[in-house]
Amino acid sequence: MLKNPNIMLITIDALRNDYSQSKELMPFLSEFGKKSIIFDRAMTANGWTSPSLASIHTSVFSNKHGLKVTGEDFNEIKYTTISEHLSSNGYETIGLSSIETINSTYGFNRGFEKYYDHKSGDKFLRNVGFGNFHLLNLFRKIGLIKSSNYHSSNGDILNKRIENHLNKKTNNNPFFIWAHYYDIQLPKAKRTSEVKKSKEVISESEYISLYESGVKNMDSIFKKLILMLENKNLLSETIIIISSDHGEHLFEKMHKNLTHGITLYDCDILVPLIISIPGRPPELCDKLVRTVDILPTIMDFTDTKKEKNRDGLSLFPISNIKNRIAVSEGVAGDRKCIRDDTWKYIWTGNSPLPGFNLGEPRINELYNILDDPKEENNLISSENSVASSYHSKLSEYFPEIKNNNLLE
Repeated sequence: MLKNPNIMLITIDALRNDYSQSKELMPFLSEFGKKSIIFDRAMTANGWTSPSLASIHTSVFSNKHGLKVTGEDFNEIKYTTISEHLSSNGYETIGLSSIETINSTYGFNRGFEKYYDHKSGDKFLRNVGFGNFHLLNLFRKIGLIKSSNYHSSNGDILNKRIENHLNKKTNNNPFFIWAHYYDIQLPKAKRTSEVKKSKEVISESEYISLYESGVKNMDSIFKKLILMLENKNLLSETIIIISSDHGEHLFEKMHKNLTHGITLYDCDILVPLIISIPGRPPELCDKLVRTVDILPTIMDFTDTKKEKNRDGLSLFPISNIKNRIAVSEGVAGDRKCIRDDTWKYIWTGNSPLPGFNLGEPRINELYNILDDPKEENNLISSENSVASSYHSKLSEYFPEIKNNNLLE
């Protein structure tokens, strides 16, 4: 293992695990993965971006850190983050946002010496004024700024910012770079904005096509990033971790215009987790792991003191990965789930956020993942004792559901 290696954490918004290994849609990333260590069953802690990223950066599930909805303040979380930890251990820390909701305004710049908001003027526009009465909102109201265009930046901009920063780097300190890419979502976001104006309806086939278009574009952007690092002779000194905040629901289970953050099937919450370590041979791990395991793994890489009271465990040595429990939350759909290598239990409440009910049945679900990986056979009635056991385990993380009767 390298001593004091550079660490690069790449999170790609809405990238499903299965799509990350597609030779057709992601030829470069899938080939990159073959040369790396792939954790084939990695589960995110939340179906929405901000809570999920908060869990990655703190190594605790969302029940513990308390950030539940995209757009809440990361500064409210009391746990030390990856960047704070590495900064105190001599690392230069650089963060890059591609969307409004993880800008410095919402505290995601914690621990970063340099943090690039998705738009360079975002902080200024929000600070001129008070509360919600600031220049950004004013410019939106009078039409100088279109929210749909302003909300995000594409990955080429992030790559350029990374390159410029590395070009200016003058010290010999190792770096930690976190960059969150929103490019998979961009085609869908643009089309959704058009639909609102024309009152059209996006068909299932078009929705999937938009998603796949974004996936292809993200592969190209990732390739450019890796080639840039290679040209700077940094690949041999840098551990690269690739993951995602959540997956994407593409009509597998419910034939409505669903997205992420509502249901908790594997298509929604299994994400890629790929780690490239210079000099280490490729490997495939099929054990269940969690995105909360990323922080303690980075602590291992940098040989620094472990953080206390965290839910995550290091991913190395891989032979030690056994019987990990993963929990996840879909606040929009009022759902929580617990999963291990054999069973998955989904608890469904009766209070989805407005606009997210969509008429789907409000039932609890239990799946034998080994026998039924596509989650097609709900065993909640026939395996009620198993369901009760997993309900009890889930209520240890979410006490508010403890006395909630199982729904059949």
